[in-house]
Amino acid sequence: MSGTNSRCNSGKGVSKLALADKAEQALTLLNNMAFLILHHGALGDFVLTWPALKCLRSVFPDQPFFGIGRPEYMRLAVRQGLIGAFRDIHAAAMLDVLSGNALPSDMPPLSGAALWHSQAEPITRLLRGSGALSVAAIRPFPDTRMHVAQYYCETLHRIFSFNIPSPLTHGFPSRLHPTRTYALIHPGSGSRAKNYAPPLYCAVAEKLRQHGYDDIRFVLGPVELERGAAQEFRNERIEVPEHVGQLADLLEGASLYIGNDSGASHLAAMLGVPTLALYKATDPAVWGVIGQHATSAKAQDEAAALACVAQWFEMRPIFR
Repeated sequence: MSGTNSRCNSGKGVSKLALADKAEQALTLLNNMAFLILHHGALGDFVLTWPALKCLRSVFPDQPFFGIGRPEYMRLAVRQGLIGAFRDIHAAAMLDVLSGNALPSDMPPLSGAALWHSQAEPITRLLRGSGALSVAAIRPFPDTRMHVAQYYCETLHRIFSFNIPSPLTHGFPSRLHPTRTYALIHPGSGSRAKNYAPPLYCAVAEKLRQHGYDDIRFVLGPVELERGAAQEFRNERIEVPEHVGQLADLLEGASLYIGNDSGASHLAAMLGVPTLALYKATDPAVWGVIGQHATSAKAQDEAAALACVAQWFEMRPIFR
């Protein structure tokens, strides 16, 4: 009898041990899984995905996020703790991924994916065929007039069920320097239609000087240099960041930033720099900058833009 009981207890012990092993293996597999983020777009578009990425991190706090995108933009997301490893979307190995043929051999097993790509159907089919995982293929624009960052969050919420914070940038940086450092003006963007005439930005610089800003710097990128902006602002101090990471460093040290609807403006705002973005051709209700100290203003001409700058200073005593 005792021998029978001994064998029965032993059998139960093996069963429990086997279940524990399976549970541990499942946990190990879960911990080794990753969430895929794929983005193929401009800097401003990518920055506006960050609140959605932060929400996804709350759903999968222990899983690494694997990015596929433009390396310099992916590095910014790594810097913000939004993703870990990433691959260059333009690398030859990514052709098989984007065409829906095969996933990279070094990609870990996936628990889910969020895809910002205009032609996401092939990779969506590939991912869904590789296992029972949730895949969100996000169209670039909302069907109704709403902010794209809100649209991204709501689209992903329907699949991954997370709390959408209000404001969306809750938990993102706030950069209010205790003493004035320097002010940045970015007179460009990816489209001429978004830009104002060069004298407007010189007038903005003069307005800043009237408010006690002695160190004013104009930020120029490759597009502005090609258009001759260095000559237009030859009497001003000019900064030309060599890459987006260097631009982020410059922005983080600024006391304030004024620019157009551009990637630099979106980045400044999301990094917590006091930011005023002027919208000439685009709709700030859809594409407005967001951040802890961000303001978007619609101004269809130079006079309206300068008035917005003056009003911004009157409304923000921290700048005086």
